[in-house]
Amino acid sequence: MTANIPPAIVGVLENQYAKMGRKRVAIDVKWQIIGMKHAGSSNKKVAKMLGVTPTCVAKTLERYLEGLTIEGDYKNCGRKRCKSLADDKRITMLYKQ
Repeated sequence: MTANIPPAIVGVLENQYAKMGRKRVAIDVKWQIIGMKHAGSSNKKVAKMLGVTPTCVAKTLERYLEGLTIEGDYKNCGRKRCKSLADDKRITMLYKQ
């Protein structure tokens, strides 16, 4: 079955899921990035040692040097609520009956 399929595709098919998309980097890893960069390591070396991308290293350091928080701004992320707190209370009252 896998005779005509390239090896890279076969690996994805065997694992069923490709590793794609963004993953959040832990805060302690971000502080390690900053420490290693201050020690003089290159982005590529830091990325390889910590298991992140060189872009992640660059962006983390950029945010730090600009004085922004490295924790991220996640409070405004995601889809907004389509119902209000009053709607929630009404639903709860109907459910309890």
